[in-house]
Amino acid sequence: MGWISKAIVVSVLVLTPGFGFAGEWHTYHGDFALTGVSPDSFPAKPTRLWRTRVGTGLSSPVVGGDGGLFCIADETTVTALDATGSKRWTRSWPTTNDMGEVQDEEFTAPPLYADCELLVVASVDGNVYGISPRDGAQRWAYASGERIQGTPNYAGRRDERGRILVITQDQGAVHALGVDDGRKLWASEPKERTDGHMAVADGYAVFGNCASALVAVNVASGADAAMVSVGEGCEMAGGLAVLDGRVYGGNRSGSFSRIDLEPASVGWLNEDGDGSVHTTPAVAKEIAVFSGGDGVIYGIDPETGKSRWSFDSGGMDPLSPVIAGDGVVAVVDGTLYGLSLKGGTLLWKLPLSDEITSPSIINGMVVVATDDGYVAAYGGSQ
Repeated sequence: MGWISKAIVVSVLVLTPGFGFAGEWHTYHGDFALTGVSPDSFPAKPTRLWRTRVGTGLSSPVVGGDGGLFCIADETTVTALDATGSKRWTRSWPTTNDMGEVQDEEFTAPPLYADCELLVVASVDGNVYGISPRDGAQRWAYASGERIQGTPNYAGRRDERGRILVITQDQGAVHALGVDDGRKLWASEPKERTDGHMAVADGYAVFGNCASALVAVNVASGADAAMVSVGEGCEMAGGLAVLDGRVYGGNRSGSFSRIDLEPASVGWLNEDGDGSVHTTPAVAKEIAVFSGGDGVIYGIDPETGKSRWSFDSGGMDPLSPVIAGDGVVAVVDGTLYGLSLKGGTLLWKLPLSDEITSPSIINGMVVVATDDGYVAAYGGSQ
């Protein structure tokens, strides 16, 4: 699988005076609904602004409040950076294995910055930690008892205390935790193995599973809200994006679908792609964009499911794209591509490394992590 999961997305930041970042990119694909959309345009000629060595095995960074940028490094350490890329603090969790050896707990899921000024990380062993974004101090811990692969998510509004949501990989059960103390509020019924990331929108936690189905769970109670079969051989192992009660995502068969939550049904199925689609799409009102397993980036009409355009990168390892203003930024085989949103035409490309993480965009800046252990910011004149 390589050094980093195809579902991982690294965030794009805008620098502001002082420590903090303007804009929001609270989870690995931007917002809690995982739409992967920023209103800001990417640079016409991106150049590197800063580059910081943080360690290999990187997750996607997230941004929140005035706490800066946070990511997992070396698959063991939560690292906080400031607006210039300088390290602020690190935090790891030593544990003892069955052989009596002390080693740091392993993390592969990107962190979450909740609106309630809480940073949340989930370990491979199923332990969830709520920590302070200011200094990394632990506020609470929760043991799910099962492996967690997808990033945590958050259900709530700025004017209320919400809840942290995590999903166990083997059983596909969602656990809801209180933000103040990590206390379990409820756990949903198991729904088959779930390898992808969970989106939260419209009162639902939404995810796909290895039974070729989309599942929606009520975030207030954990009760089942919907289950929709996509079709045989359509295991959904990537992240899903939710917009206006519609869920968008690809699957193992290579097709890309829109699933409506009310009523629960398949709106359409696009079969233009070739190869498994395990990336997270970027979805705006006017278009949905996904990366096919064939290295092609597709722009899809969200109403009809018909292809509007496609861009063939000639590569083999596409990651999750993002929409930024009137453009698309995508990664294939370690190269950043800038495409027009309207027609999918190539505007620029920037080879960076053998492997990099997927891009995110905020105020015209791009931040990616490279396979040699750096987090780097790119920007330029508009």
